[in-house]
Amino acid sequence: MRWLFRFGFVDLFVVVVAVVAVWSRTPVGALGQWGVAWVRGHDTSTTPSLLAFFRSEAPVAEWADQPIALPDTAIDVGDGLPEPYRSAVRHGLPDPLPAATLALVGEGTDTPADRLIAWLDEHWEGDPEGALERAAIGDELRQRAIERASATGVEDPERFANHRRFLSQQAERDAAALVDGVMGLSVVLDLRWPVDDDVRISSPFGYRIHPVLKTKKLHNGVDLPVPIGTPLHAAQSGEVIKAGEDSVSGKFVILQHAGGISTAYCHMSELFGKSAGDRVSKGETIGKSGNTGRSTGPHLHFILRLDGEAIDPAPYRRGGPR
Repeated sequence: MRWLFRFGFVDLFVVVVAVVAVWSRTPVGALGQWGVAWVRGHDTSTTPSLLAFFRSEAPVAEWADQPIALPDTAIDVGDGLPEPYRSAVRHGLPDPLPAATLALVGEGTDTPADRLIAWLDEHWEGDPEGALERAAIGDELRQRAIERASATGVEDPERFANHRRFLSQQAERDAAALVDGVMGLSVVLDLRWPVDDDVRISSPFGYRIHPVLKTKKLHNGVDLPVPIGTPLHAAQSGEVIKAGEDSVSGKFVILQHAGGISTAYCHMSELFGKSAGDRVSKGETIGKSGNTGRSTGPHLHFILRLDGEAIDPAPYRRGGPR
């Protein structure tokens, strides 16, 4: 009987461990977490996606945890690589660099970043993304992928995002390491604040006690208290990937930018006819602020994401957080 009693507790322990593992580390658990959050009316944007458990990408870039400020004044380099790409190369390079990039920049007394900038100054040709890809994998592999993408009818095949799947696995990995790292950082270093620069941040990024739910939750953006009807501007050029309305975010727009960067604008009162697939320019008015959804007062909830992970946008505001 003692053996049975002891064995029963072992069984119970094994079952508990298995349930915890399924809940926290499998797609079934991810679906369960999403469902519970949805039923309780919580923000589901921070719950893990089903595919997250099968991904093997590198974690969010180191620069996202170590914000880099642009120089106060632009660097005049004539026809060379402009800011903010120069700063992004210095601070956003992958470690280690792709083999082709190391061979390209060679050795010297200065840093690999400085030698790569010198090469880019001569070869960027108005297309930093294309030049970075050539530096990562060479002209031949890039051109071959572009031709394959074009042959299958892919729109704008010269964009890395549109032809990357036609590269070999290793070539895509090398190109993405350099292109996404540098382009992503260059985008956030050149952000336009979605409202006037003098608007204070009423609730910063990070964990807090939710003002409505009264539980500790990640505040995945910053709150900017502005009157209803305040014009909202696109932080960067990009494409609308979603525009709509729900009970949590109210009326919202999500924009996709270069380098895996996206921005979201929530609790709006009006959307300016934006729908998925529309292109927007940096600074373009995309709608007006409001108080829709789960909100305690008129404000803009502004989110900045890198490869789907929310990061604090405040350090990349011109002049720093306010």
